[in-house]
Amino acid sequence: ALEQERYLLHALMDNLPHSIYFKDAQSCFIRINRSLANYFGLSAAADALGKTDFDFFADEHALEAKADEEWVMQTDQPLLDKEEKETWPDGHETWVTTTKLPLYNDQGEIVGTFGISRNITEQKRAAEALRTSEMKYRTLYDSSRDAIMLVTPEEGFLSGNPAAIELFGCQSEEEFTARTPVDFSPEHQPISHTRKTLFPRASKRQNSSIIRNTKMSPQLLIFPKSSMDGHPIFTEKRIFYGNFLLSPDSMNVVNNSK
Repeated sequence: ALEQERYLLHALMDNLPHSIYFKDAQSCFIRINRSLANYFGLSAAADALGKTDFDFFADEHALEAKADEEWVMQTDQPLLDKEEKETWPDGHETWVTTTKLPLYNDQGEIVGTFGISRNITEQKRAAEALRTSEMKYRTLYDSSRDAIMLVTPEEGFLSGNPAAIELFGCQSEEEFTARTPVDFSPEHQPISHTRKTLFPRASKRQNSSIIRNTKMSPQLLIFPKSSMDGHPIFTEKRIFYGNFLLSPDSMNVVNNSK
C-alpha cells in the first residue's frame, strides 16, 4: 500500500504541468516537481533543495511569498487561489494562481508548507489586451461624430452612441434601444420596398429580421429617415447582411457574419 501511494505521488509530481512544492518552516524548498524545476531553469528538481524564493525571484515577490507562508503556518489556515505577480531578477513578470497549505509531521505539528501554482500569464496578457482594445473602441464609439448603433437580428437595437441618440432626437440610450428600425423608417422605401416589407411592424425580433433574412447585396440608398419628433433626416445608406452604423452623411452596415 505504501509503495502504491509513493507511485501515485510520483506520477502526480512528474506529470502535472503546474508547479508543486514543499517547504520547511524557514521556507526552504524540500521538494519540487519537474514542472517547477523547468520553470526555474534547473536541470534537476533536486537542485532546488535548500534554496528559497529569494534564489529565483526578485525580492518583491520573494518577500510576499514568505509572508504568505508564515501566515499559513501561524494561522493553520490554507491560502486558496491567490493571484500573484511574480517578479524576476531580469525584470520580467509572470502571473500565477497559488494555493498554499500547512505541512504536518507524524505528530500533527506544523513543520512547513506545501502548495501548487498555476501559470496564468497568457490569460492575464490576453485580458489586458482585450481591456486596451475595448478602451480604444469605447473612445471611438463615444467620441465619433457619426452615429453608430449595434443591432442583432434577435434583439434589434442593442446600443447607440451619443451621436446616434442626438441624431434621432432621443433623450437617452434606453429610449433609443426601446425603438426598432421601423420607428425611424419612412413608409415608402427605395428598391421597391415598403416600410412593412423591410421592417414588419410586430415584435422587436421581427422588426430586425430583415437584417438576417434578406441577405441582399450591398446597395447604396438615399432616402429620408425620421427622428423622434418627426423631422426628416437624409442619409446615405449602404446595406449589408449584419449589424450597421449610421451618420447623417453616411450609413454603413458592418458585416459580422462570417
